[in-house]
Amino acid sequence: MTLFRHDRRPLRLEREHDPVPINRDERAELESRGTWLRRRIPSHQRPTTSDGEVQSLKPAYRDILTGENGRIWVQRHVASVKRRWVRRAPDGRPPRTWIEPTVYDVFEETGELLGSVSIPEGSPLTDTSFGTPTRLAQSIPSQSLVNP
Repeated sequence: MTLFRHDRRPLRLEREHDPVPINRDERAELESRGTWLRRRIPSHQRPTTSDGEVQSLKPAYRDILTGENGRIWVQRHVASVKRRWVRRAPDGRPPRTWIEPTVYDVFEETGELLGSVSIPEGSPLTDTSFGTPTRLAQSIPSQSLVNP
């Protein structure tokens, strides 16, 4: 992938990618959840480009974040695993029994791949809404990076 820095210079990030399939059961669950959600959205607010069909392959990556130290964190899609336990939602939505482990590829600001980090399920750091991965970077020692 090519990113553009604030000064508009391109930065090329490279990593081999094997497409990750969505298994049949996970796909059925995603479609069921999508149907449930679409029924709750007023018709004038529904997206016109989506018919709710789930693709057979996941995209290469889910999110891209930058840390204060300039490192680039690419959350890539990986194969989902079936949960051992499932909490029923009080609003009646179909349960999520398939989850995707959180895995980041970490690149130096030069584009050099440093390695990968897997975040344990249930960790508060699995949520990518923290803006920049500063907390994540501070909580994971360098030796935890797994070389590709």
